[in-house]
Amino acid sequence: MSPDGRRVAVRGTEAGKSDIWIHDTAQATKTRLTSESGSNMQPIWTQDGREIVYSSTANVGRVVARPADGSGKARPLIDEPVAQYEADLSKDGRFLVFVAVDAIRGIYRDVWYMDLLKGGKPTPFLESSFDELNPSLSVDSRYVAYVSNETGTYEVYVRPFPKGAGKWKVSDNGGVQPRWGRGGKTLYYVRG
Repeated sequence: MSPDGRRVAVRGTEAGKSDIWIHDTAQATKTRLTSESGSNMQPIWTQDGREIVYSSTANVGRVVARPADGSGKARPLIDEPVAQYEADLSKDGRFLVFVAVDAIRGIYRDVWYMDLLKGGKPTPFLESSFDELNPSLSVDSRYVAYVSNETGTYEVYVRPFPKGAGKWKVSDNGGVQPRWGRGGKTLYYVRG
């Protein structure tokens, strides 16, 4: 949902191709934002509503940003030779968390982050021999919810961000795609 609540960015699949579409709730219209090769998915609005950040499989896998009005081309947010997927952006636009994959360097679905305002380099947040997926920053950017298969089943966990000890298992009997509620006190996820 856009910050003003008037538009919704979604991944839509037509003729076997995934693209980002913008639905205007007031006008009851939809407009295709992406049309480049590959799949385009997981759209996130920037705080000012001017850009959409999303994952694109064009050119391996990149997290990119594009003007929400479709007026410009996608620009990569991360200059790192790892494939990038499943990103989330902090509400203030400072931090970007994403899933990094680079089999040659031994990075297998780990959660990394980057400080966009300070121009920092991408930094590992969570590296393990298990899959870590679907990172979601809390409203105050103090925690990251994510999915891991460390128990043999994909479950939702929460860790302090960007550093801090401990983790908390949130789901029971499986969970994926965690998302924080707008107030920051509720964590939603999909089970089953």
